Amino acid sequence: DDLSPLKKIASVLSRPDGRSFPDVSTVLPLMTANPAKLLGFNTGSIEVGKQADFAVVGSNIFDMEASEIGQARIEMTIFDGEIIFDPLGIGGEPIGKFPEEEENSSAYNSTSNFWIPTVSVFLLC
Repeated sequence: DDLSPLKKIASVLSRPDGRSFPDVSTVLPLMTANPAKLLGFNTGSIEVGKQADFAVVGSNIFDMEASEIGQARIEMTIFDGEIIFDPLGIGGEPIGKFPEEEENSSAYNSTSNFWIPTVSVFLLC
């Protein structure tokens, strides 16, 4: 069984039993933010104070046919704010800073570098 999150999205958008979801915008929160919240993880969405865990996809999966989404390429993966997969070197050098979080935040309390990707972002949970 393939663990690719993009193939999982494609499969729930085109279920053979006809119980498919209408679009990627509906499916994505069900596979990212909702499970993260349910499990108490500090991931699943891009917000100040949350872990920066996400993948950059080389195609806009919101405009693709369901059958094509599983073929999209993951171009870069960021885990806890650090690039851990970047075969094309698209991450480049950091070009900015996140705003400082309030001192009493348990998530973080210092600035860290960030990259601005030029392709679609897919959140991980």
